[in-house]
Amino acid sequence: HRGLFYTLAKNKITALGDIGCYTLGAVPPLGALDTTICMGASVSGVHGFTKALGGAADGKTVAVIGDSTFMHSGVTGLINAAYNESNATVIIVDNSITGMTGHQQNPATGKDIHNQPAPQLNIEKLVESCGVNDITIVDPFDLKATEAALKAATAPEEVSVIIARRPCALLDKTPRKPYVIDG
Repeated sequence: HRGLFYTLAKNKITALGDIGCYTLGAVPPLGALDTTICMGASVSGVHGFTKALGGAADGKTVAVIGDSTFMHSGVTGLINAAYNESNATVIIVDNSITGMTGHQQNPATGKDIHNQPAPQLNIEKLVESCGVNDITIVDPFDLKATEAALKAATAPEEVSVIIARRPCALLDKTPRKPYVIDG
């Protein structure tokens, strides 16, 4: 999630989070996650934050939640935000696993707890069925696309979702050349 957090910090975005491997975005050198709330609360938090501040947070505040946490308890907050016509931006960091607690499967991975094939929940379709029309998928290592998606998602006066999709670095053994972020 490094590229995403770099982009959030660079753009001085207030990021509300909850517990998961993406919570590491709160610590140096990234320092891009401003709150760590209980599991799944970032989405409800950004909805309440934007409503309570009456426009003062618009375009400057997002929720950050992992794919597994979103499946577990974040989707209800998204339903509430869409239903109540919030101007909230939610970023789902999809690493295709439950990373923080030991790499368990979740409903979006297509495997069950025994690593056997299981029905795979499609995050994009789930988000759309919650009433969200503005959905963007990015590779967080594509910094230009990530920044463009962030600026586009925080502009409209409706709920928007960015799905930052990249496999967990601890599990993806695809050889790659080193990636450096300058700045």
